[in-house]
Amino acid sequence: MKLFSIVFMAVSLLLVNSGRASEMICDETELSAQIIEHRNAFNEAIRTADLVKIESLLSSDNILITGSNSDLYGSKQAHLDVWRKNFASTEERIMYVRTPACVSVSKLGYMALEYGNWNGQKDSNALFSGSYTAKWRLNIELQKWFLEAEVYMTSYKYGQN
Repeated sequence: MKLFSIVFMAVSLLLVNSGRASEMICDETELSAQIIEHRNAFNEAIRTADLVKIESLLSSDNILITGSNSDLYGSKQAHLDVWRKNFASTEERIMYVRTPACVSVSKLGYMALEYGNWNGQKDSNALFSGSYTAKWRLNIELQKWFLEAEVYMTSYKYGQN
């Protein structure tokens, strides 16, 4: 049943990131600014290999679907293992940066959908890029946003048209 829920959420996020995204209203509020702040902190944590910071941004039941192979990571620990492996790379690491294009906060006030573009690069050379959608949830007690799900699509791979 949990796998069905994960797949349903992933498909829903992909639909939002496709043609229906044009119907989304991008917010410019304090709540949407908080999401962008958290995304910037996540990007910085990737840059500095700060697994503790990444862990602090993920919800306990986080879901990640990668871009090229659509690998499904259905837990916080699995998501952290992806970054742990990236950070331990003996070659020069691929640096990933996500750039939000829009954040839409639910009228209920405790959910938000972020979408934008991402790229993976080595030595400032783009290796991969694409688009992503992320769902955030506000923990009312802690007054903090946590990343619930991310779905990535790869649009460009170096050396391929």
